Amino acid sequence: MSALESGRALGGRTLRDFTTSLKWTASCLAMSVSLSVGAFAQETTDAPEDDVARQDTVVVTAERRSQDVLDAPIAVTALSPDMLEAKGVTDFSELRNAAPSLSISDASVTKNVNIRGIGLNVVSPVVSSGVAIYRDNLFMPNTIGLNEPFFDIAGIEVLRGPQGTFVGQNSTGGAVLISTKDPKIDGKLDGNISLEAGNYNLLKASGATDLPINDKLEARVAFNIESRDSFYDNQGGDAQPGKVDQMHFRGGLRFEPTDTLGFTLKADAGSRDTGGFASVPIPQGDYGAYAVSGDYNIAYDREDVRNHEKTARIGLTGEWDFTDSGHVLRSVTGYQYLSQDMLWDDDATTRDEQYRDWYFSDNVFSQELNIISPDEDRLNWILGVYYYEDVLKVDLETTASFAPGLPVSAGALTSAADVRTKKSGQSIFGQVSYDLTDSLEIEGGARYSIDETESQLSVVRGTIPASFALNLAFDDAFDDENVTGKIGLNWEVNADHFIYGFVAEGYKAGALNAGGSVADAERVRDYELGWKASLLEGRLRSQLNAFYMEYENYQQSVVDTVTGSGLSTVQNTGESEIMGVEYEGSLSVGNWNFDLGFAYVDSSIGSISLLDTRAIPAPVRILGPQCQAGQTTGCFDYSPFIVTLDGRPNPYSPEFKYSLGAQYTVLLENSEIIIRADYTHSDEQYASLFQDPNFDLLEERDLLNASVTYFSGDWRVQLYANNLTDEVYRSGYYLDQSFFNGAPRQFGIRVNRAF
Repeated sequence: MSALESGRALGGRTLRDFTTSLKWTASCLAMSVSLSVGAFAQETTDAPEDDVARQDTVVVTAERRSQDVLDAPIAVTALSPDMLEAKGVTDFSELRNAAPSLSISDASVTKNVNIRGIGLNVVSPVVSSGVAIYRDNLFMPNTIGLNEPFFDIAGIEVLRGPQGTFVGQNSTGGAVLISTKDPKIDGKLDGNISLEAGNYNLLKASGATDLPINDKLEARVAFNIESRDSFYDNQGGDAQPGKVDQMHFRGGLRFEPTDTLGFTLKADAGSRDTGGFASVPIPQGDYGAYAVSGDYNIAYDREDVRNHEKTARIGLTGEWDFTDSGHVLRSVTGYQYLSQDMLWDDDATTRDEQYRDWYFSDNVFSQELNIISPDEDRLNWILGVYYYEDVLKVDLETTASFAPGLPVSAGALTSAADVRTKKSGQSIFGQVSYDLTDSLEIEGGARYSIDETESQLSVVRGTIPASFALNLAFDDAFDDENVTGKIGLNWEVNADHFIYGFVAEGYKAGALNAGGSVADAERVRDYELGWKASLLEGRLRSQLNAFYMEYENYQQSVVDTVTGSGLSTVQNTGESEIMGVEYEGSLSVGNWNFDLGFAYVDSSIGSISLLDTRAIPAPVRILGPQCQAGQTTGCFDYSPFIVTLDGRPNPYSPEFKYSLGAQYTVLLENSEIIIRADYTHSDEQYASLFQDPNFDLLEERDLLNASVTYFSGDWRVQLYANNLTDEVYRSGYYLDQSFFNGAPRQFGIRVNRAF
């Protein structure tokens, strides 16, 4: 089916609404241009050069080349270290307040990361995410590892839309590139040390320094040590789920034996202890009647709840300029280890109803090779090959007495699950761009991917009565092959205006379920048009883009009714259309600086029928297989609880999201003071397609951060407050039992000394 036929097949709404979005974008573009022209007309041509508050160029490497973000033909949010500190972004979750269309929600052992409503909607470490996340060029296949703090960061880039023609791992929703600072060979011993204290007994120390060795070799070391009390008051005992005690260390070496050859070696390790997960029973859920009152009050009967996370990572990057004309061979080799040891009070009450003992480990090896052409030619290209292997292990023991209404004589249900999964991927990809004229460039790219999964699963469940017992053993494998591509046109209107458009495809590998069923791979096709500009002599920098996406084979977690085991499986639930507009801009006027981010996302999933297990009367929802015609015993009729959903928005996809930052600089004789405030609004969003306001709703939120920073020489002192209004909001759900609250108001002081 052609792109045009595909668009028509989705109905009149698609073309009409997308046309409306394009018209709206064109109107915004025209308004921005007219405003800038008007401003130019009012400027005095002989104004002193010093009166013009130009902004620094923001450099990104999204396409494996260093370029100004305004020259990159892609929707990207680029955050420098100074921007991260100004916005109060100290870990991955806080990125949701700094990038349009990015949603990050808590989901117990994982985080659901979505861009434009595409990413991850399944609470499982063995299911791939549609948003590829990299730390120092190494792909992180599991979102369990996203709890590491940000320290000694060089920059973060959030790429929106499908990726794959110039980066290692394919993705459907986008990618997040996290880069830490490299050692730099300059012969200088320099660095910084930072101390922080805040409410909830927060104490934090971090720092980094370069260590020159000789004129060809330099090292860099960095650390972050932090402790904080839990936001929650546990009224059930002495356990403190939700606290933070963590230590992370990083070391790096930069070696340049010749002018054309260089290597960067980085290794980091860390441990994190949160005393278990802190969640609140859903009032309408099975355990809601036993919850204590108060937004941040919990009552856990288990004193031994725990959550210990360990991470280790080593990566070697090499670059060889192997021709006189500047062709570069680039290699990225990496190994990552992650483990999690957890005991969770599942019912989150003082009743001894349900708990889980969980151990997870992950070993990842990856290798990427690129050949990159020089930038100066009319024909530029990148060619890459990529391989990764991900070996996961999950051991889970669950004990459940069930809640309200279950006779005591029924006894407790216990289960033990062992999962061993090996995922591997091989791909070849490339992208070519050619200058048709001095201002017009055409680009095209393609990717061929092979993804393989091998999985062994055993589940043993024993209980009284025996009718709920289960003994399941499973050993199977499957593979996916896929070809995706991109074609685009880039027009440099003049030195200040850049327009781009493209059609790109992305794909996310399928999932293997217990019993051998396979969920097909997700696919997305993205039509995108964008405008970037530097206006008012560099004081105003703008990025505006509109997109329309066709999303196929949406993967959704559902309950297995074929065997009646009560286990969740991943199934494809239909097609989705997503369209929207995004804007990012920054303006400098005298001592004032402003930045604005905006996203409008309209998504709609076609008609699907799903089983809503929450409609089945509690407490027992493991009821056997679906009854066949004429069968009345040893089965259950699920049909009354199957609902048809039509036109629902994608989960984790707020319709409107916007942020505004403003700061004022007070210049003193030998120092300065920066006063800053950041406001973020996110519309309501849902954690599942059912959109039950009791179990799925993440309410709209309005968050305000503020800070005052004093700079004097090598010293920096900052007073800060995050969530200044102390807004209470749900940041995610755990199954259908409990929810997580976002962080309450936090305030403190940071002192930094550079040397």
